[in-house]
Amino acid sequence: MALVSRNILKAFFIPGAKPTSAQFNTLIDSTVNYLDDRYLLGLKNYDSALIYVLGDTVIYNQIIYQAKATTIVGAFDISKWNKIAGSTPGSVNYKGAWNASTNTPNLNTVTKAIGDYYVVSIAGNTSLNSPPNVINDWEIGDWAIFDGTLWGKIDNSDAVTDAANVAGVGAGIYQGKNNTVLQFKKLTNVDGSLDVTDGANIVDLGINFDDAGVSASRAWSAFKIDAELATKEPLLGYTAEDVANKVNALSGTSTNVQYPSAKLVFDQLAFKQNNLGYTPENVANKVITLAGATDTQYPSAKLILDQLALKQNSLGYTAENVANKVIAISGASTNTEYPTAKLTFDQLALKENLSNKVTAFQVTPDNTHYPSEKLVADKFATLSNVQNTKVNLSATIDPTVSNDSSQGYSLGSSWINTILKKEFVCVDATAGAAVWKETTNFTPSVFGNNYVAIESTISSTTSNIGFQPCQTGSPVITMALNTGSVPSGTYRIQWSCLVTNNQKLGEFRLVDNTVPASPVQVGQSLIFQASDNTEKISLAGIANINFSGNRQYILQFRSVNNNGGNTQTMQIGSKIEFWRVS
Repeated sequence: MALVSRNILKAFFIPGAKPTSAQFNTLIDSTVNYLDDRYLLGLKNYDSALIYVLGDTVIYNQIIYQAKATTIVGAFDISKWNKIAGSTPGSVNYKGAWNASTNTPNLNTVTKAIGDYYVVSIAGNTSLNSPPNVINDWEIGDWAIFDGTLWGKIDNSDAVTDAANVAGVGAGIYQGKNNTVLQFKKLTNVDGSLDVTDGANIVDLGINFDDAGVSASRAWSAFKIDAELATKEPLLGYTAEDVANKVNALSGTSTNVQYPSAKLVFDQLAFKQNNLGYTPENVANKVITLAGATDTQYPSAKLILDQLALKQNSLGYTAENVANKVIAISGASTNTEYPTAKLTFDQLALKENLSNKVTAFQVTPDNTHYPSEKLVADKFATLSNVQNTKVNLSATIDPTVSNDSSQGYSLGSSWINTILKKEFVCVDATAGAAVWKETTNFTPSVFGNNYVAIESTISSTTSNIGFQPCQTGSPVITMALNTGSVPSGTYRIQWSCLVTNNQKLGEFRLVDNTVPASPVQVGQSLIFQASDNTEKISLAGIANINFSGNRQYILQFRSVNNNGGNTQTMQIGSKIEFWRVS
């Protein structure tokens, strides 16, 4: 069912319009039909045989609901409805105050419903219900609430008039509740207990201590404990703190008789630790065995030492023979001695064949002489025009403006696209604006070398109804042909591409993208729809343009209709070519 507004319906019937059958169907579905819709008009009980739409209202279980989504035939689904009026059956209903002393109003005879309740305003002992469900203890604030069969009580008062010793004989433990009254009748006085005088309003909180040390049940006072500790300190070699010389801060006036507090020492160590770039040991990741170790763990120093010793022995390591190591060679040297590394290096340096080293190239060179380092350097300095440029002989894409001097390329650098079998040469290596010219597949120009071409190295796909650019490269960028600065004349621009789609309309075109915000179509766009899912077709266009200066051209394509599965694809090899014709 299509439901639309009056303004949309009016647009179907403007002067000169020819409404379609679908538009007439929409008109009928958007209006009220008494035969079909009479059960939806007005506020009615929910009908499980009907389908309700957004905004419909019904009554269900004495509650008014409004549909927040289209429903289906069947039982009431609360997730599709919003409650807008009514209350939940069984909720409580305040009926007023009740005098529990005179039973006013009379709750035994009053008309009542489930959830009705009264609040006690005057305490009393009125009996409600029949045995064994009688309730007759009512205090101010209690609720008498009816459950549909019996009266119940919600106790909102907790006055305590007596308390029992829950600990039994001996020291008493008496329990009450917050915000209650607890009346003590009598507490038996024992050592260390509270002393309450019967019939008086005095509670003696004094505790009897045994500072004489003769009782097994009494404790010392704080004064007795302090005095006893004072007598023990000298016996333990304790020295009183030198408060006068303790400092909590360091300064230029600090002396050798002062000492820092523990916190000052800690803070200073932490400060120095941070200045030295110290990082706390990662104890959680330190291991002392290699079994089950991971890349995030590190071995202890002892583990490294033990493992090196183990490997050293397994590799057949032999300790240095210090007795036979010599640091000088002489006629007395023997075959059991061995030279140090430095002695070996020094001796090799002395063995240079000075007689065969030359400082100038001979008229007749031979293989027994070698040039000095300076002679080689001087010879290289006299060489000129020797190409030493960076090349890329294994590329899989065409070069871009980003392949510039920052990557080591310079004037004359070569670039081979091994996929498309094309060669390029760098004619400008300016950072961010490199210019590369293709030297293969060149179409000669009759009026100069203004030929420029670009070809995609990847397929481009879209299902959008708005035009999208053909893409190329890795990373992927828009395939754009830049003409460079050309003189005034007539130029030819042509494009071609191999396209596929799933039997859906697609549109393909070439645009002048010199001003990206306002692209201008060049020539006619081409619309294509395959006859089956395997069909491919080659599309192309050509146009002559009169201009001078710089231009940029790109290929664009789109899905004509925004229906399901409309996918357009431009295959690898989509191409734009530009050259001067007059």
